[in-house]
Amino acid sequence: TALELAETENQLEAAQIIREHADNSQSNSQQGQQLLDKYMATINPEQVDVSLILQLMRKICGDSEDGAILVFLPGWDDINKTRQRLLENPFFADSAKFDIICLHSMVPAGEQKKVFNRPPRGCRKIVLATNIAESAVTIDDVVYVIDSGRMKEKSYDPYNNVSTLQSSWVSKA
Repeated sequence: TALELAETENQLEAAQIIREHADNSQSNSQQGQQLLDKYMATINPEQVDVSLILQLMRKICGDSEDGAILVFLPGWDDINKTRQRLLENPFFADSAKFDIICLHSMVPAGEQKKVFNRPPRGCRKIVLATNIAESAVTIDDVVYVIDSGRMKEKSYDPYNNVSTLQSSWVSKA
């Protein structure tokens, strides 16, 4: 290891720095895990955390002025819910500053085409879409992507003899 090499080569200062870094990493890792555990205990993992998505968008908007934001959501209900929360939020409600576009088969084609238009200067485009936009569409001004980690998957219910769309976690593969 780097620590062993530093000690073997009698590089005491380097060894000390490596030890301190290793201690900090373990402590940060434990703190991070504790924070993640606390967060996971407060949410329903089967639901999209719209509040977190809004906080991420607000952070992006605070850090930079340019570039569209693309948000992947599992389905139409989540797209509508997120859009509604954006419009209710005083920070995002100003249509002169934010152009919120929904990309889904439920949206008329004319509305969907707006996704390819660049917004006027001083206005940021926010696109709320399902993962179909990942492979089917290229939006050239997207700089930021927020993925909810959820998607709709077709499954078969043999009891009722119907196909259904179920929300599930996106595969890491």
